[in-house]
Amino acid sequence: WKIHTTIPSYTSWPDIRGLVRKIKRSVFVSAFLYFGIVSLMHFIKNKEESNIAGVFANRFQM
Repeated sequence: WKIHTTIPSYTSWPDIRGLVRKIKRSVFVSAFLYFGIVSLMHFIKNKEESNIAGVFANRFQM
């Protein structure tokens, strides 16, 4: 019956692959959100001459 103890190790490989895929997807999503926020902040800084961005900048400085 030692064969049954080795079978779960093979059946758990797809679960590990799925976990790695989820980790990669979460890392990609977090990096995408981070770059989106950074680009949004750069956009607000570049458009400070407009009134809306000026209001946002004043609120962020408060």
